[in-house]
Amino acid sequence: MLCKKHTKIRFFSSLRFFVHNTCRFFHKNHLMKQKIMERFHHCSYHGSMFIMKKRYEYIIVAASGSAVFTIDFITKHMTHLFLEQPVSILPGFTLSMHTNTGIAFSLPVPLPLQIFLTLVFLWFLTSFFLKAKHSLPLLLGFGFIVGGALGNFWERMLFGAVTDFLAIWRFPVFNMADAFLFIGVCLLLVHETFFSAQRR
Repeated sequence: MLCKKHTKIRFFSSLRFFVHNTCRFFHKNHLMKQKIMERFHHCSYHGSMFIMKKRYEYIIVAASGSAVFTIDFITKHMTHLFLEQPVSILPGFTLSMHTNTGIAFSLPVPLPLQIFLTLVFLWFLTSFFLKAKHSLPLLLGFGFIVGGALGNFWERMLFGAVTDFLAIWRFPVFNMADAFLFIGVCLLLVHETFFSAQRR
């Protein structure tokens, strides 16, 4: 009788031990699963925000570059259509059509070398853009430079020369693509001065 009682007690003790450990096991697994899901949702959220951020950055670059290219194309086209004689806008500022077969500041450089230098410049600029920490001046500057470079590049490819029409004092005559190229370089300098050092 005593043996049966001890056996019964041992059985219930073992059963209680088994149930207790089973509950602990499932409880731990539930907490682990909960943590994994929370981590997954956290990563998914930040990953989607990263993708959206990148998408907006590239939209800014594409929009600014397209705007510069369009402005340059329209102003050059209007120059060929209507600017037959120089027109004085302000003292020291004149609209006067010139054809530039060289590169910046009318430097005489053969066309194949101009094309090669343009492609190398765009390649280095793109490499810098992909490696740099992005800021609004960098995005706009990169878009302005690419749009301006392509604006002059296609004209050189088709006609062998670039149309310039903005004459300011004694500066070499330039066009809107050159102006946005200059603005883009200034924005890159602003990025390097005020934004790049803060994010390192």
